[in-house]
Amino acid sequence: MRHLVFSIILIHLNIVLWSQKKTMDIQTISEWPTAKCYGISNDGSYAAFGIDSGLHKGMLVIQATRRPWKRNLLGYRDVTFTEDSKHAIFFDGRDSLCILDLDKDSLWMILSVTSFKTPEEGDGSWLAYLQKGEGGKLRLLNLLTGKISIFPGVSGYFFNKSGEKLIIFSQNPANPQAASFSVVYIDLEKGNMDTISRSGPAGSLVFDPSGKGFAYLDNHSIKGSRAYVLRYYREGMDSAMKLVDSSTPGMSGMEILDDKGYFFSDRCDMIFFRIHKKVTPYHGDATNPDVSVQKSSPHYIERPLDRVYAEIMLNKPNKIVYIRPDNFFTRENLILSVGANENYALDVVYSKEGGRRKDGSAYLRRDIYLIKTSSGELRIIRKDWPNAYLAFSPLGKYVLWYDTEKGAWFTYQIDNGAIRNISRKIPRPSKSDRATGLYKGNDEATGWLEQDEKVLLYDQYDVWKVDPKGIVPPENVTHGYGRRNHIRFRPITFTKDKLPFLVSNQPSSISLGDTLLLSAFNLSTKENGLFSLTLGPNSRLKLLIMGPEVYHVFSRYSLTAIRGLADQFYPIKAKYTNAYIFQRMGPNKFPNFYYTTDCIHFDQMTKLEPNTNYKWYTTQFVRWKIREGRQGEGILYKPEDFDPRKKYPIIFFYYEKTADALNYFIHPAFANGAINIPWFVNHGYLVFVPDIEYYKAGYPGECAFESVQSSALYFARFPWVNKDRMGLQGHSYGGWETNYIVSRSGHLFAAAVSAAGYSDLISSFSDDSHYFESGQGRIGASLWDNPNLYIQNSPVFNASKVTTPLLIVHGKDDGAVSLQLAKEWFNDLQTANKSELWLLSYGGEGHTIGKTRNQMDLTNKLSEFFDYYLKGEGDPQWMNAR
Repeated sequence: MRHLVFSIILIHLNIVLWSQKKTMDIQTISEWPTAKCYGISNDGSYAAFGIDSGLHKGMLVIQATRRPWKRNLLGYRDVTFTEDSKHAIFFDGRDSLCILDLDKDSLWMILSVTSFKTPEEGDGSWLAYLQKGEGGKLRLLNLLTGKISIFPGVSGYFFNKSGEKLIIFSQNPANPQAASFSVVYIDLEKGNMDTISRSGPAGSLVFDPSGKGFAYLDNHSIKGSRAYVLRYYREGMDSAMKLVDSSTPGMSGMEILDDKGYFFSDRCDMIFFRIHKKVTPYHGDATNPDVSVQKSSPHYIERPLDRVYAEIMLNKPNKIVYIRPDNFFTRENLILSVGANENYALDVVYSKEGGRRKDGSAYLRRDIYLIKTSSGELRIIRKDWPNAYLAFSPLGKYVLWYDTEKGAWFTYQIDNGAIRNISRKIPRPSKSDRATGLYKGNDEATGWLEQDEKVLLYDQYDVWKVDPKGIVPPENVTHGYGRRNHIRFRPITFTKDKLPFLVSNQPSSISLGDTLLLSAFNLSTKENGLFSLTLGPNSRLKLLIMGPEVYHVFSRYSLTAIRGLADQFYPIKAKYTNAYIFQRMGPNKFPNFYYTTDCIHFDQMTKLEPNTNYKWYTTQFVRWKIREGRQGEGILYKPEDFDPRKKYPIIFFYYEKTADALNYFIHPAFANGAINIPWFVNHGYLVFVPDIEYYKAGYPGECAFESVQSSALYFARFPWVNKDRMGLQGHSYGGWETNYIVSRSGHLFAAAVSAAGYSDLISSFSDDSHYFESGQGRIGASLWDNPNLYIQNSPVFNASKVTTPLLIVHGKDDGAVSLQLAKEWFNDLQTANKSELWLLSYGGEGHTIGKTRNQMDLTNKLSEFFDYYLKGEGDPQWMNAR
């Protein structure tokens, strides 16, 4: 009896506590706090966080990781830790530069600062900052001695990586003429200062890897017009030499692009830069300026600004080599081999010949070219490349790529031209994962062992050590643990891309004995955690932590379609020690930041939990039968006080596959085209997010319909679901799926909202044929090769069958799906005598609704629309507008 009384008291207490929790309103979202991490000091002793509270001023928090000390600074932003971890430097909410001495806990401020810089490495002593007035006054402060040097008229300033050199672009404020510009070279160790050039005005600058040489652009005047000149200086030279201008051989009709896209080779003997053709703009027909002329071009082939990649060898300063010919059609970045073998680059080029599939349909073909940078010599190494991972090995002995169609890894051996499939004995990802390339499953390389002897790859689960020559059988270094336990392992790396405009993708070398940190995601339970992998003759895999939370997940891109889903923070590591900052979250666990040195024990750094004040949600992983032999999975979001004796209205929201988000936190947020799940659960709804199982090429609409309809019929069996009050909502691709589903579902759903979704694939095809032929549209053929598929997947042809009340939402400036297509859908439905139909079009909005006032309006209207049809509440005035 006492147990019964105690249980009754507990139930009553829970009801009282729940009743004290708040219902969300517009102000809730406006004031909702978020946390972000600005960084960790190099020795791991300090970390910095930003706490923003919706539309209000944020707070900068700097705190010790190993002792109870912190500073809360209201209205401050960003932070940089000095190399020696002794100072934190940041701006206040205006233009004051703040310097915090972390050892002494003392703060001082410098007024009227526009920018500041510290060296990337060095002893942490130097800080340079630019102040307003006097044409730009630069102060160079030694943080260790307090000594200040002043340089007036500065327009640019640059430290080399080690902090030994400082370059200043300056101009005499009393004589602001081009001739008064100068480039000043300062040796901070020796205290020497030299003027190395008086041409200008000077622009961007980049040091070579040694830190003793640099190149920069100056904006030179030639016969009254400006043209960029590339100049070079190295320690010991009398002055900066001119490397490239319009008169340099190879530059006829070309000019340098001022886009900061130039850099040195690691050997410091070449400079890579970008140029483009001088273009005379067309301003109309000379005889009739009102006539516009447009010439056709190869479909989906772009040449942005006619950009050409080039390089100049410093030992042959009069020779320019084009490493991307100007007749190449490409939208890809060039890939350069960095480090030991910088003699080659890769380019992905659109073939003018095109390609043909097995069914005879046409598609745009891409080929891989290997380019010798010293001569510009071209060698085609792969025809018809499916867009995926492509990179050089660290020593440049191999080119490595992943073939999404074959589910296999290939290498090209540069010295003999051999092409090998090196992953024949590695399990291939499922065909459905490879179908569109949207989720490739295993499309990156983890790293290479020294001397390019082995490469670390992974299948859908495990990590493999693979011979790039394909002779030695692949070795599963995670010992099959991933596949046995349905866990997907992916490495967490902490290196930064070295190249400013070329794509590297080039993994670093790994030594035997090194320990890698792996993200682990259980595809069955959606649990996440961390493992360590120590490489060796018998590689050791060790579980560090695992559970129903999110630490770091290499997840499907489609998760971001969930409005308000917490941004996934990429873990950061201190430069000189094993100290990390991770973000941890759960469905009811706010995404706070944690400090760890072993990835087992975590100290919480930020402590936000606003969700505890509101009626929150819980998540439930659901599996159901779609059809014979096919099972669906998804997430059911329920109120935390869910009562199975009640009947709840339910909204189905969908976009690709999102069940991996089971343990993610979702912030309350204004609708941007997609509903916000916490908002609707807080207001008494169930929300179910089913994965769409795309199993049949060319029939994505029917696949979406079967996935959503089967899940609706599954939930309709439960007494706590009001089967007469079920709704649909989708945005973008999900908006099209909504349009398709309502054209097939009869009276199953009581209301639906489609946002930014197309309805007529025939009209849409001309806007982006690639999207439907081989992209997300999933038709797999062109309109001309298989028009029936476009008709079958176009809801507009079944407008007369729509019986569900439908709200259509669209931005008037939508560049992805034009407003005209939404109007076409609306008009066709209206012509088909559908009266319960509304079109909301927002001015100044694109594919998503971005302006706060419009998001607020849409949030209210979505709530009122679903409240009317799914709760039976009164219809608002806007729904009666004519």
